[in-house]
Amino acid sequence: MALRARTASDGPAHRDRDDPVQESRTPARDAADARSSPSRRRSSPSRHAAAHADAQSAFADFKAGRYLEAAAEIQAVVDRSPGYAYGYFLLGHCMLKMKRTPNAEYQFGRALSLDATRPEFFEGMALALNASGNWPFAVRACSDGLTLQPDARTRFGLLTLRAYAWGGLRRWDDAVKDLEAAQRIHSEAWLLVLLVKHASPPGGTPTR
Repeated sequence: MALRARTASDGPAHRDRDDPVQESRTPARDAADARSSPSRRRSSPSRHAAAHADAQSAFADFKAGRYLEAAAEIQAVVDRSPGYAYGYFLLGHCMLKMKRTPNAEYQFGRALSLDATRPEFFEGMALALNASGNWPFAVRACSDGLTLQPDARTRFGLLTLRAYAWGGLRRWDDAVKDLEAAQRIHSEAWLLVLLVKHASPPGGTPTR
């Protein structure tokens, strides 16, 4: 089930992961997306291909750290093509970079309402929920994303984000399990395992 964005005050920002936005869109993918739901069938595949082309300038601004400019450009894109789910996903990351966490949650929620089959959309929502300290919903977003059989990179991101949320809930055993699963994907994750184990209270796991 796709998560709804909530209204919340900004919380401490989660530390950025390396390049969370992937250049994974193609005109062919946009055409497939346009066929995948009734809301997108109202817009033609060619319109989504055009939206993808227009979004490239915004993506370049995002990569260059010009988040305000990127947000303005991508907002114009989704205004013209409101069924373009990836546009809301990119807009959510712009909002996160500008520390506008509630707006980020809203934009990721829009992306998920249009396409709940993309694990990276759940990853984006989990980033925003962790940033606002909404640990239970962050766990849920990660768990929903993991059911979609993401690629190794996204699975690693979802596992580490869920471990971070488990830590916020002081459920250290669950955090360590997720980090150990992430470690099997990327060997450098053992450092995160040590950090969580070090943060665990002495004398066993706290009451849940």
